[in-house]
Parts: sequence; C-alpha cells; structure tokens
Amino acid sequence: MLFRIRLSTKGNANAILIPLTRQQHSLPILFTTTISSLFRHLNSPPNLLEARRLHALLLVLGFFHPTGPHKSLSSQLVNVYVNFGCLRYAFLTFTQLPHKSNVAWNAILRGLVGAGHFTQTIQFYHSMLIQGVTPDNYTYPLVLKACSCLHALELGRWVHHTIMYNELHRKIKPNLYVQCAVIDMFVKCGSLEDARMVFEEMPVRDLASWTALICGTVWDGECLEALSLFRKMRSEGLKPDSVIVASVLPACGRLEALKLGMALQGCAFRSGFDSDVYVSNAIMDMYCKCGDPLEAHRVFSHMVYRDTVSCSTLIAGYSQNGLYRESCELYVRMVNMGLTTNAIVATSVLPAMGKLKMLKQGKELHNFVLKEGLVSDVVIVSALIDMYANCGSIKEAESIFESISDKDIMKNLGS
Repeated sequence: MLFRIRLSTKGNANAILIPLTRQQHSLPILFTTTISSLFRHLNSPPNLLEARRLHALLLVLGFFHPTGPHKSLSSQLVNVYVNFGCLRYAFLTFTQLPHKSNVAWNAILRGLVGAGHFTQTIQFYHSMLIQGVTPDNYTYPLVLKACSCLHALELGRWVHHTIMYNELHRKIKPNLYVQCAVIDMFVKCGSLEDARMVFEEMPVRDLASWTALICGTVWDGECLEALSLFRKMRSEGLKPDSVIVASVLPACGRLEALKLGMALQGCAFRSGFDSDVYVSNAIMDMYCKCGDPLEAHRVFSHMVYRDTVSCSTLIAGYSQNGLYRESCELYVRMVNMGLTTNAIVATSVLPAMGKLKMLKQGKELHNFVLKEGLVSDVVIVSALIDMYANCGSIKEAESIFESISDKDIMKNLGS
C-alpha cells in the first residue's frame, strides 16, 4: 500500500511516496527517515501550514496511538509548534501525546518562558514533577529564568535544591549552562551571597559563569568587588568579551577608576568589539562619570551606529559635568536624527533646560511627556519640578507637585 504525501520543500511541491504494510503500526525504515528529515526541514524555515499537514499525517498513521511507533516523532511536533510561536497548537498536541517525553515537556516550558508566562512556567514545572518526570539540563535553565523574572528567590532555591538532589541521587550532573543559570537567578533575585557560593563550588568556570557573577556584582552596587573579580578572571587566563567589558565599565565610572576604564577601552579595541554599540555606550558613560565628557564626545563622534542610549548617555554626561548648552544641542540633534525621546532622555535633558532657563523648550518637552504617558514616572516628575523651579515658574512646579499622590517619594528623591 502506498501513501502519497504532498509537502512543499523550498517553495516546490514534491510528492513523497511512503510504503506501508497492513501490519499493526509497523512502518519500514524509509518512513522513519523521511519523517525525521521533514521535521528538520520544518524547523528552518518555519512554516506553520506544513507543520499542521504533518500533524494530520501523524494522527492518521497512528503515531498518537498508545501503542503507536516512534513516540519521539510526535513529541518533536510540540517542539515545532513552539518554534513557530504557536503555543495553542503546542498545548493541544501535548495533551494528545500518549507518552510525554522530556522533549515535549521542555518545549512547552520554553514556549511559556518565551511568551513571558513565568507563573504558568512554574506551575507547569510543578505538574512535570507530579507526573514523575525527571527534569534534565534543558529543563532547569528555563525554570530558573522564570524564577529570575518573577524575582522569586525561594522558588529559585527550591529548583536549585532539586538540581542538587538529582545530582546526588539520580546522577544527573548539571552542566555549565545550568550552573550559570543558577548564578544568574540568584543574582537577579537579589541573593549575591548564594550566587557566590554556587560560583565557588564550580569545578570549572567558563567565561559565562564569570560574566554572570561579575554583572550581578555590578548590579548589586559592589563595584570594588566587581573589579576584583574581573582582575581574578584575567589572572586565570580568560579573555573578556563585549558583554563583560560593557558590564565592568560602569563600575569603573562609579569608582572614577579612569585608568582601568581606559585599559578596558584598549582591550575592546584590540579584541575588535569597540564598534559594539553597547560597549561604546558603556565607554562614554565611564568617561562622563570620570569627569571627561569631551573624551566621551570623541567616542560618540566615531560611532558608526548610534541609538537612543548613545544620545541619552552623552546628554546626561554633559549635564552632569555642567555643559548644559551642549546637552540641549545634542538633544535637538537626536530629535532631528529621528531617535525616540524616552523617559531616560527626558530626565537627562530637563536639568540642562532648567539651568539655561529654556522655559519654552521645557514646556514643549513637558507636553511630549504628557502625550506619551510618561508623567507617572517619579524621576521625570522630579526633573520637571526642578526645571520649572530653575526657570522661575514656581506655580507650574507647585502644580506638578500637587498632582503627585505620594509626596514622600519626592521628598526622598530630593534628600
């Protein structure tokens, strides 16, 4: 008996002949090979219509039957739907599976995390454990990311304990990717101590693990410790990448460690990622915080690509160093370049407008802030009050202040 399946391959309709016997769910090797190759094709480029056709074919041929052959193929279909961003089809397919493999469970977890459904991710992971499915090294990073995004430290600790239990009792050793995910989770959940403990217990530390801990240390405000870790990493022979350089540079700025910042700039130049916009933005920020906005401008002028962060960094740097006119002029250039004025840009340029008594321009920016719905941002409101007060418009400043529901926040900002 022959089935003729019509599936498009690279835009051309090709007919594939698949021989079947009438024995119960027995298929020749040719069939399995063909189906596997079709799954690989469906992953790149994505094509939802082809996936649904293949889904129908697998249903007809008994792949979703409890005694059906090659159960892994039906699990792969869940993964395919997730790759296409079709969580609904993925869930429907998952519920139809007679045997739910780790591939299927992990695919749903990945889809939930990708869609930002972090609470549902934890719930689904709990269901996985209840069903007696043992998580693997593909499972943990997804669940840990959900914990990070929820800032759920205790849940993260629970997942970490599960990892350690399975390593001890089931000999499932976590790989470097899992260990880095654990460090990143603890960092983002505000427990740098736990992150350091995991890091110190790692038998092998790669660049990703160092990056996770150093970035977390910077985010936690421990700049001296971050620089110490960076030096230790370098002493172990590891070369920094663009991510870690862009993360350490802000620490140099906050500590006004200009020499180390310049050394990192040289490292970025020699490594070829000085053209990376994130690195360039971090270099500018470092120079501004070290009191050298002119050097920051030199970096800005040599950038091939500039984004809103590039402009807001230099605008804020000019203001911080008393170059108010340059700050406002760059803001005008930024608007003319078609870049978007966001909350960070507004809070950066409003102080300069206040110092220069640019009331008209300040009011125009105030109207823009109102139009964009940014007036709920307490930092922007504080900057608006400061701008009006410096321009001598006390009534406008008082009016904005009266509109704030939580005046204690404003008092704390001013102290």
